[in-house]
Amino acid sequence: MSTIQRDEWLKALSEAGLQPKVDDRDAVTVNEYAAMMQLDRQAARRHLEKLVTIGKTIRTTKRSGRTDGRIYWCVGYKLTP
Repeated sequence: MSTIQRDEWLKALSEAGLQPKVDDRDAVTVNEYAAMMQLDRQAARRHLEKLVTIGKTIRTTKRSGRTDGRIYWCVGYKLTP
């Protein structure tokens, strides 16, 4: 077992310019945003990308589940403070 802690691994990834996948539960996916705003998926994607362009949201990663129970990573959007 390695004695290197998780924080050290994350720091090394950051210094190498790599971003580990982070499960950001506060983020919303395009599908979640579409359902929340009662939009079709393409309109929801355009809204979110516009918000990224003007700096109101950021892209992040989020774990999500499929109907068959499989877990996958997808793009999530989170409002900036």
